[in-house]
Amino acid sequence: MSPLFEIKQIDVEYRLKDARFLALRDLDLEGYLGQTLGVVGESGCGKSTLAKTLMCIQSPTHGRLFFDGKELTGLTQKELRTALRSMQMIFQDPDASLNPRMTVEGHLKEAIQTSKVPYIGTLEEYIYRLLDMVQLPHSVAKLYPYQLSGGQKQRVSIARALSVKPKLLICDEPLSSLDVSVVAQIILLLKKIQEEQGISLLFITHDLATLRYLAHRLVVLYLGRVMELAPAADLFSEPLHPYTQALMASIPVPDPEADTEQAKLCIVGDPPSIVDPPSGCVFHTRCPHATEACRHIVPRLKEVKPGHHVACHLYNK
Repeated sequence: MSPLFEIKQIDVEYRLKDARFLALRDLDLEGYLGQTLGVVGESGCGKSTLAKTLMCIQSPTHGRLFFDGKELTGLTQKELRTALRSMQMIFQDPDASLNPRMTVEGHLKEAIQTSKVPYIGTLEEYIYRLLDMVQLPHSVAKLYPYQLSGGQKQRVSIARALSVKPKLLICDEPLSSLDVSVVAQIILLLKKIQEEQGISLLFITHDLATLRYLAHRLVVLYLGRVMELAPAADLFSEPLHPYTQALMASIPVPDPEADTEQAKLCIVGDPPSIVDPPSGCVFHTRCPHATEACRHIVPRLKEVKPGHHVACHLYNK
């Protein structure tokens, strides 16, 4: 199966007043049509930078991007607009991504007319079909964002993204601003849409339970580097990297007393500064298994099982 998108040896550098730092380092990823690639890691690990880079909002310092068989790096702005029509993004905060002066109908019309996407029937009928797709009543079309609940606003954002018939939806923590009661509804909705439309998802979140249900493959980031990349089922059943093991151990369980061994895996302390990352393996300052090699040599991402890659000296023997 050919990948829908490819990220090849990408570096993304940010510049501060007195410093430069790499938010992503030597990143290699692939995503496939009809599948969900989950991205997980602590705050500041580069998850949102990955989304912005794939959307070409942020330019890579080094490396190449491919989408739907076309290389994106080096294209002009006009060429990019055409190439990116099949890629849409759902943001964390729907309030920040919706115009308070436009109705729901206005948001959808603007997206449809700007992209010039073909549709069957009248524009109004197409808008109603989109509302049906995200399980919103037609009466919502005439309402403004302030008249909607948080879950309804996020559904409008999803409908707007779907209006241009994308092949890839990039979801940058789309559930973090929603009430717990609404989160499950949005997860089920995204799963249903993916099954019906055959689209791909790049799903960024802190919530591993969500990825257990949604993701086909998972990538674990730490300080801009890939720690582990594997099919979701394999990563949940047998995480190999010490950092991934600690993340899995942080998932709440109904009976904490039955999970005392997992509790020992929890890491302590905060991540180092990304402006001045540690030498060698960037995780060695918090890793219970760190050796002298970890302090000086960057581990390469190695396939240790079919489809299961890990960047750790424990497996580079």
